[in-house]
Amino acid sequence: MTDEEPTEQQSFGSTLLEQMFELWIGPELARRGLNLARDEIRKVVAELDPTASGPIVTINDEAAVVARVRATRAIAAGEDVTEDDFDQVDSVRPGGIGENSGWICFAVIKGQQVVAFDFRYNRARAAVLVERAREFLNSARRDADAAPAVACDTAFSAAELAVQAQMLLLQQSTKRHWDRQRWIETWTDNENAPASHAIALRDLHSYRAAGRYADEDLVLPDGRLDELLDVAEEMIDQAEAAAGRPDDWPRGELPESST
Repeated sequence: MTDEEPTEQQSFGSTLLEQMFELWIGPELARRGLNLARDEIRKVVAELDPTASGPIVTINDEAAVVARVRATRAIAAGEDVTEDDFDQVDSVRPGGIGENSGWICFAVIKGQQVVAFDFRYNRARAAVLVERAREFLNSARRDADAAPAVACDTAFSAAELAVQAQMLLLQQSTKRHWDRQRWIETWTDNENAPASHAIALRDLHSYRAAGRYADEDLVLPDGRLDELLDVAEEMIDQAEAAAGRPDDWPRGELPESST
Protein backbone atom coordinates (compact mmCIF):
# COMPACT_ATOMS: atom_id res chain seq x y z
CA MET A 1 0.00 0.00 0.00
CA THR A 2 1.37 3.45 -0.92
CA ASP A 3 1.16 6.48 1.35
CA GLU A 4 -1.67 7.85 -0.80
CA GLU A 5 -3.90 4.80 -0.53
CA PRO A 6 -6.60 4.97 2.16
CA THR A 7 -6.56 2.45 4.95
CA GLU A 8 -9.35 -0.10 5.24
CA GLN A 9 -10.81 1.89 8.14
CA GLN A 10 -10.74 5.11 6.10
CA SER A 11 -12.44 3.41 3.14
CA PHE A 12 -15.15 1.98 5.35
CA GLY A 13 -15.58 5.32 7.13
CA SER A 14 -15.91 7.17 3.81
CA THR A 15 -18.53 4.71 2.56
CA LEU A 16 -20.42 4.93 5.83
CA LEU A 17 -20.40 8.71 5.75
CA GLU A 18 -21.66 8.78 2.16
CA GLN A 19 -24.51 6.47 3.11
CA MET A 20 -25.33 8.67 6.09
CA PHE A 21 -25.66 11.70 3.82
CA GLU A 22 -27.68 9.75 1.26
CA LEU A 23 -30.07 8.00 3.63
CA TRP A 24 -30.55 10.48 6.45
CA ILE A 25 -28.89 13.88 6.12
CA GLY A 26 -29.89 14.69 2.54
CA PRO A 27 -33.56 13.74 2.99
CA GLU A 28 -33.71 15.70 6.27
CA LEU A 29 -32.27 18.82 4.65
CA ALA A 30 -34.82 18.50 1.84
CA ARG A 31 -37.69 17.94 4.27
CA ARG A 32 -36.83 21.10 6.20
CA GLY A 33 -35.93 23.14 3.12
CA LEU A 34 -32.44 23.78 4.47
CA ASN A 35 -29.75 24.84 2.03
CA LEU A 36 -26.56 23.80 3.81
CA ALA A 37 -23.37 23.00 1.97
CA ARG A 38 -21.69 19.81 3.03
CA ASP A 39 -18.80 21.61 4.68
CA GLU A 40 -21.30 23.59 6.78
CA ILE A 41 -22.51 20.40 8.45
CA ARG A 42 -20.36 19.78 11.50
CA LYS A 43 -22.46 17.43 13.64
CA VAL A 44 -25.33 15.05 12.88
CA VAL A 45 -27.20 12.46 14.91
CA ALA A 46 -29.71 10.11 13.31
CA GLU A 47 -31.65 8.37 16.07
CA LEU A 48 -33.50 5.20 15.08
CA ASP A 49 -36.20 4.99 17.73
CA PRO A 50 -38.10 1.70 17.38
CA THR A 51 -41.32 3.42 18.50
CA ALA A 52 -41.03 6.31 15.99
CA SER A 53 -42.35 6.36 12.46
CA GLY A 54 -38.97 7.34 11.04
CA PRO A 55 -35.46 8.50 11.96
CA ILE A 56 -35.01 11.54 14.18
CA VAL A 57 -32.24 13.61 12.60
CA THR A 58 -30.57 16.50 14.40
CA ILE A 59 -28.01 18.73 12.72
CA ASN A 60 -25.24 21.04 13.97
CA ASP A 61 -26.25 22.83 17.18
CA GLU A 62 -29.31 20.56 17.57
CA ALA A 63 -27.12 17.46 17.70
CA ALA A 64 -25.67 16.35 21.03
CA VAL A 65 -22.46 14.42 20.35
CA VAL A 66 -20.02 13.09 22.94
CA ALA A 67 -16.46 12.34 21.90
CA ARG A 68 -13.92 9.97 23.38
CA VAL A 69 -10.49 11.50 22.97
CA ARG A 70 -6.87 11.00 23.96
CA ALA A 71 -5.99 13.78 26.39
CA THR A 72 -2.63 15.51 26.36
CA ARG A 73 -2.85 16.56 30.00
CA ALA A 74 -4.49 15.50 33.24
CA ILE A 75 -8.12 16.59 33.25
CA ALA A 76 -10.21 16.69 36.41
CA ALA A 77 -13.78 15.43 36.40
CA GLY A 78 -16.17 18.19 35.33
CA GLU A 79 -13.40 20.40 33.98
CA ASP A 80 -14.00 22.19 30.69
CA VAL A 81 -12.11 20.64 27.78
CA THR A 82 -10.99 22.41 24.62
CA GLU A 83 -9.45 21.06 21.42
CA ASP A 84 -6.04 22.04 22.78
CA ASP A 85 -6.44 19.41 25.53
CA PHE A 86 -6.40 16.35 23.27
CA ASP A 87 -4.60 15.13 20.19
CA GLN A 88 -6.75 12.23 18.98
CA VAL A 89 -10.44 11.45 18.62
CA ASP A 90 -11.17 7.74 19.07
CA SER A 91 -14.93 7.69 18.69
CA VAL A 92 -18.16 9.63 18.99
CA ARG A 93 -21.65 8.78 20.15
CA PRO A 94 -24.87 10.73 20.64
CA GLY A 95 -26.01 12.15 23.93
CA GLY A 96 -29.58 12.19 25.14
CA ILE A 97 -31.19 9.61 22.87
CA GLY A 98 -33.59 6.87 23.90
CA GLU A 99 -32.16 3.82 25.65
CA ASN A 100 -33.76 1.52 23.07
CA SER A 101 -32.74 3.50 19.99
CA GLY A 102 -30.22 2.57 17.37
CA TRP A 103 -28.17 5.44 15.99
CA ILE A 104 -25.51 6.78 13.69
CA CYS A 105 -23.67 10.04 14.30
CA PHE A 106 -21.05 12.19 12.67
CA ALA A 107 -18.89 15.06 13.86
CA VAL A 108 -15.98 17.16 12.68
CA ILE A 109 -13.51 17.63 15.54
CA LYS A 110 -10.12 19.32 15.12
CA GLY A 111 -10.62 19.09 11.37
CA GLN A 112 -11.12 15.30 11.50
CA GLN A 113 -14.36 13.71 10.41
CA VAL A 114 -15.49 10.90 12.72
CA VAL A 115 -18.52 8.71 12.18
CA ALA A 116 -19.79 5.92 14.45
CA PHE A 117 -22.92 3.83 14.69
CA ASP A 118 -24.78 1.29 16.76
CA PHE A 119 -27.73 -0.22 14.94
CA ARG A 120 -28.84 -2.44 17.83
CA TYR A 121 -32.41 -1.69 18.81
CA ASN A 122 -34.10 -2.28 22.16
CA ARG A 123 -30.92 -2.76 24.17
CA ALA A 124 -32.59 -1.81 27.44
CA ARG A 125 -35.52 -4.14 26.78
CA ALA A 126 -33.13 -6.94 25.84
CA ALA A 127 -31.19 -6.43 29.08
CA VAL A 128 -34.39 -6.89 31.09
CA LEU A 129 -35.10 -10.16 29.27
CA VAL A 130 -31.56 -11.39 29.89
CA GLU A 131 -31.92 -10.73 33.61
CA ARG A 132 -35.27 -12.54 33.69
CA ALA A 133 -33.77 -15.45 31.73
CA ARG A 134 -31.08 -15.86 34.39
CA GLU A 135 -33.77 -15.95 37.07
CA PHE A 136 -35.57 -18.75 35.24
CA LEU A 137 -32.31 -20.62 34.71
CA ASN A 138 -31.36 -20.35 38.38
CA SER A 139 -34.77 -21.74 39.28
CA ALA A 140 -34.29 -24.61 36.82
CA ARG A 141 -30.94 -25.52 38.36
CA ARG A 142 -32.47 -25.58 41.84
CA ASP A 143 -35.27 -27.89 40.66
CA ALA A 144 -33.18 -30.12 38.41
CA ASP A 145 -32.76 -33.03 40.84
CA ALA A 146 -36.02 -32.95 42.78
CA ALA A 147 -38.40 -31.78 40.06
CA PRO A 148 -36.92 -32.28 36.57
CA ALA A 149 -40.27 -31.66 34.88
CA VAL A 150 -40.44 -28.22 36.45
CA ALA A 151 -36.79 -27.62 35.60
CA CYS A 152 -37.47 -28.39 31.92
CA ASP A 153 -40.31 -25.88 31.91
CA THR A 154 -38.31 -23.06 33.47
CA ALA A 155 -35.20 -23.89 31.44
CA PHE A 156 -37.25 -23.63 28.25
CA SER A 157 -38.46 -20.20 29.38
CA ALA A 158 -34.87 -19.14 30.04
CA ALA A 159 -33.69 -20.27 26.61
CA GLU A 160 -36.66 -18.63 24.87
CA LEU A 161 -36.03 -15.36 26.63
CA ALA A 162 -32.41 -15.44 25.44
CA VAL A 163 -33.64 -15.89 21.87
CA GLN A 164 -36.26 -13.16 22.25
CA ALA A 165 -33.63 -10.74 23.58
CA GLN A 166 -31.47 -11.28 20.50
CA MET A 167 -34.46 -10.88 18.20
CA LEU A 168 -35.34 -7.57 19.84
CA LEU A 169 -31.87 -6.22 19.07
CA LEU A 170 -32.72 -6.69 15.39
CA GLN A 171 -36.17 -5.13 15.80
CA GLN A 172 -37.80 -8.54 15.56
CA SER A 173 -40.03 -10.18 18.13
CA THR A 174 -42.81 -12.71 18.39
CA LYS A 175 -45.19 -14.26 20.89
CA ARG A 176 -45.09 -17.66 19.22
CA HIS A 177 -42.79 -20.50 20.25
CA TRP A 178 -42.23 -21.83 16.76
CA ASP A 179 -41.29 -18.44 15.36
CA ARG A 180 -38.48 -18.30 17.93
CA GLN A 181 -37.46 -21.83 17.04
CA ARG A 182 -37.29 -20.98 13.34
CA TRP A 183 -35.35 -17.80 14.10
CA ILE A 184 -32.69 -19.56 16.18
CA GLU A 185 -32.38 -22.30 13.56
CA THR A 186 -31.72 -19.70 10.87
CA TRP A 187 -29.36 -17.87 13.23
CA THR A 188 -27.33 -21.01 13.87
CA ASP A 189 -27.46 -22.10 10.21
CA ASN A 190 -25.76 -18.78 9.43
CA GLU A 191 -23.12 -19.61 12.08
CA ASN A 192 -24.07 -16.74 14.35
CA ALA A 193 -24.37 -19.21 17.24
CA PRO A 194 -23.58 -22.90 17.84
CA ALA A 195 -26.05 -25.42 16.44
CA SER A 196 -26.50 -26.68 20.00
CA HIS A 197 -28.57 -23.58 20.79
CA ALA A 198 -31.28 -24.49 18.29
CA ILE A 199 -31.19 -28.14 19.33
CA ALA A 200 -31.50 -27.24 23.00
CA LEU A 201 -34.48 -24.98 22.45
CA ARG A 202 -36.24 -27.69 20.43
CA ASP A 203 -35.50 -30.42 22.98
CA LEU A 204 -36.53 -28.26 25.94
CA HIS A 205 -39.81 -27.49 24.20
CA SER A 206 -40.46 -31.22 23.80
CA TYR A 207 -39.48 -32.05 27.38
CA ARG A 208 -41.52 -29.12 28.67
CA ALA A 209 -44.67 -30.40 26.99
CA ALA A 210 -44.24 -33.90 28.45
CA GLY A 211 -43.36 -32.54 31.88
CA ARG A 212 -46.04 -29.89 32.13
CA TYR A 213 -49.06 -31.72 30.80
CA ALA A 214 -48.10 -35.23 31.90
CA ASP A 215 -49.84 -36.74 28.87
CA GLU A 216 -46.71 -38.79 28.21
CA ASP A 217 -43.76 -39.89 30.29
CA LEU A 218 -40.92 -37.46 30.66
CA VAL A 219 -37.85 -39.46 29.64
CA LEU A 220 -34.55 -37.64 30.07
CA PRO A 221 -31.33 -39.46 29.19
CA ASP A 222 -28.78 -39.43 32.00
CA GLY A 223 -27.04 -36.09 32.16
CA ARG A 224 -29.15 -34.54 29.41
CA LEU A 225 -30.87 -32.00 31.63
CA ASP A 226 -27.55 -30.75 32.97
CA GLU A 227 -26.30 -30.40 29.39
CA LEU A 228 -29.40 -28.43 28.41
CA LEU A 229 -29.04 -26.13 31.40
CA ASP A 230 -25.45 -25.42 30.41
CA VAL A 231 -26.47 -24.65 26.82
CA ALA A 232 -29.28 -22.39 28.05
CA GLU A 233 -26.68 -20.50 30.06
CA GLU A 234 -24.54 -20.15 26.93
CA MET A 235 -27.56 -18.73 25.11
CA ILE A 236 -28.13 -16.19 27.86
CA ASP A 237 -24.45 -15.22 27.88
CA GLN A 238 -24.56 -14.69 24.11
CA ALA A 239 -27.68 -12.54 24.37
CA GLU A 240 -26.06 -10.47 27.11
CA ALA A 241 -22.90 -9.99 25.05
CA ALA A 242 -24.97 -9.01 22.01
CA ALA A 243 -26.88 -6.38 23.98
CA GLY A 244 -23.67 -4.98 25.45
CA ARG A 245 -23.44 -2.35 28.16
CA PRO A 246 -25.22 1.02 28.00
CA ASP A 247 -21.86 2.83 28.11
CA ASP A 248 -20.24 0.83 25.31
CA TRP A 249 -18.23 2.87 22.80
CA PRO A 250 -18.29 1.70 19.17
CA ARG A 251 -15.16 2.10 17.10
CA GLY A 252 -14.94 5.50 15.50
CA GLU A 253 -14.56 5.34 11.71
CA LEU A 254 -12.30 7.94 10.14
CA PRO A 255 -13.25 8.80 6.56
CA GLU A 256 -10.44 9.36 4.08
CA SER A 257 -10.93 13.10 3.65
CA SER A 258 -11.07 15.59 6.50
CA THR A 259 -12.37 19.13 6.60
